[in-house]
Amino acid sequence: MPELSAEQLRLRAEKFALDHYPGALKPFSLTCTKSADSGTLFFYEQEVMGLPLPMSGFRVKVHRSGIVSDFRYFGRQTKPKIPESIVPKEQLLRQIADTAKLDLRLDFLHKSVDDTEKDELRLVYEPSSRWMHFRADGKEEVREAADVDAESEEPSEWLPVPELPAVKAPAVRTAQDAQELLGIDPDRYELLREVEMEDCMTGIVWRRRDWQPAAIEDRSLDAFFRQRTEETLKAKIDPVGGRLVSFIRFEEEIPGELRLSRDACLDIALGFLARMQPGLAPFLQLRQQEEAHDSDREHFDFRIGKQGVWLELEHIRLSVNKTSGRIGHVTGPSVDPVQLQAVEVTPLIDEPEARRIYAEALDLKLGWETDYSGYGKRRRYVLKYRLVHKEKGREIRWIDARTGELICSKLE
Repeated sequence: MPELSAEQLRLRAEKFALDHYPGALKPFSLTCTKSADSGTLFFYEQEVMGLPLPMSGFRVKVHRSGIVSDFRYFGRQTKPKIPESIVPKEQLLRQIADTAKLDLRLDFLHKSVDDTEKDELRLVYEPSSRWMHFRADGKEEVREAADVDAESEEPSEWLPVPELPAVKAPAVRTAQDAQELLGIDPDRYELLREVEMEDCMTGIVWRRRDWQPAAIEDRSLDAFFRQRTEETLKAKIDPVGGRLVSFIRFEEEIPGELRLSRDACLDIALGFLARMQPGLAPFLQLRQQEEAHDSDREHFDFRIGKQGVWLELEHIRLSVNKTSGRIGHVTGPSVDPVQLQAVEVTPLIDEPEARRIYAEALDLKLGWETDYSGYGKRRRYVLKYRLVHKEKGREIRWIDARTGELICSKLE
């Protein structure tokens, strides 16, 4: 079947919309087209001040053959109040340049979301302002109490992790490998599924052999997911890297006869990590926590870094059952000891220079955003400035602390 031109695909999208919502093209404008999965997404939105309103109009996905594969209609929204005055963006840019704070950290960059050529661990400065949007009318945002409470929390105390003797750590590439690493008893659990996932990972599910489905037939979506999850163990592995990525138990555990202390559970946790990711201990610190007297599980939170520079979003979280010594759940890191050993953590660009590079590349982009500060059935909007790269029009995520390179999001 011959592929259609962009104009033909657009006409197919409009015809589909008009067949289902006659007159749908009158209040909405074509604001954006995006390539996606062998097709094109067309966004028709309601505009105010020449700017689209989020969750308005409709969206159509047309395969390159001309078949409509997805359609969502949001309809017309109540026109928002236009601000009486708008703060000049130059004023805000000067304010940001004077007050921007850059945090030095390690981050694992993914080429799927970051404008980089490959997945890699880098030393970067992250602008504290990267998440900030500014009201175009200059009014202060109402701060939620939860935000204030979060800022007032006591800082965590982190402890070094002792280096353990080297242990045999075979690669985890199959369900059998994962089963042996996790100590899953094949007499008690059967392998249900081993599925290749989109991110080149493998998902594995085991279920208790004595599990019995509910006698009452329930065809609801909730019952479907419950049946897929009850009394199961689920793991995710990276067969290429040969490692366990995550594991969790969805079962009501039968209490064992042990009464392990937190220190004993920590020994089990560290021993498991040594088998799961050999050589990682020198790059870990453990969050100081009190013993969980009211629970059968002890939870451990490890941060990952090198020479005092930490991965912001990369933590290892793991739990151990105090009555059985079994691992309850674990989430592993994206990085490995080889990457951590190789990465340089001494910046060649100091913070003032990085701030100058950041400020010179910044621009502000006006747009309507959903206003969640009020209540009611009607959707409300507020006009805000969003921080973007002045040439690329995308969010600046990081400044490379070794080269000064600006790293943007791939998405606008």
